Amino acid sequence: MNTSESALSGNAAAQNLELSPSELEYRLLMDNFITPEECRELIALADKYGTVGGGYGEKVGQSNSDNEVYIGYFLKESQPTEEFRKEHEVALRILNRVRKQLMKHFGLPFLWIDHAEILSREPTQPQEGAPPEDLSMDWHMDNHGPLIWRRTHTGILYLNDDYEGGHTCMKEADWGPFRELPPATGRLIGFNAVETPHAVTKVTSGKRYTMIMWFSNHWTNVRRHIKVFNPKLANALGALKRPAGR
Repeated sequence: MNTSESALSGNAAAQNLELSPSELEYRLLMDNFITPEECRELIALADKYGTVGGGYGEKVGQSNSDNEVYIGYFLKESQPTEEFRKEHEVALRILNRVRKQLMKHFGLPFLWIDHAEILSREPTQPQEGAPPEDLSMDWHMDNHGPLIWRRTHTGILYLNDDYEGGHTCMKEADWGPFRELPPATGRLIGFNAVETPHAVTKVTSGKRYTMIMWFSNHWTNVRRHIKVFNPKLANALGALKRPAGR
C-alpha cells in the first residue's frame, strides 16, 4: 500500500482533511453539517426502530462482513402512523438538507430521494479459523443493480466517531486520488454514485452509526420523493388515478 493509500486515523487527520479542486466535481466533504444534538436524535431512532439486517434481512450478508452486527431501518415511502412521522421530522428535515446541499455542490437543477437508511455496525467475535477481514463492506458501486440503477448521488452522514475503523474509502480515479475518510461526528460525505467505487474499512471496536442517503435525478423518482416528504399529497394523487369504486 503506497503513501496515497495509507490509512487516516485520529482527530488530526479528521481535522486536516481537504479534497483537491478536481475531486470537488465528484466528491463532497463537509464537517459539522449537522449538530451533535441532531446526531443523538438520529442515533436514538436507530436504536429504537433498527432491526438486524435492516430492511435487507438475510441479504445483507452478501456485501457486508459476517463478523459484525448490522442493524438499521429504512425511511420508507409509507410511514405507519402520524406519530411515527412526527417522531421522524428531524430525519426528514436532515434528509432534505442533504439533498439541497448535493444539488448546490454538484450544480444540479433537481434531485429526488431514492432511498435512505439509518444504521449501525458493531463487530462480533469471528469464528475460530476465519480469515482476517479488512473491510466491513466490500468495494461496490451504489447504482449497479436492476433495482438501484437510477441512483446518481450518495450522501453519508457520520453520527458518531467513538469507535475504531469504519472509514469510508474511495478508489483512485482520473480526477482524484484514493481517499480513506475517517469518522467525525456530523461530517457529511457526498459523491457521484456513477463514478465512485467505495468501501467501508473494518469496524474493530465500538459501534458505528451513519445515515446513508441515495438520490436520483431521474424524473421517475419524483413519485417516490413525494411519498417520502408529502404522503398526504401522494395519497391524494393516488386516489385520483384509481377508478371509482376501488
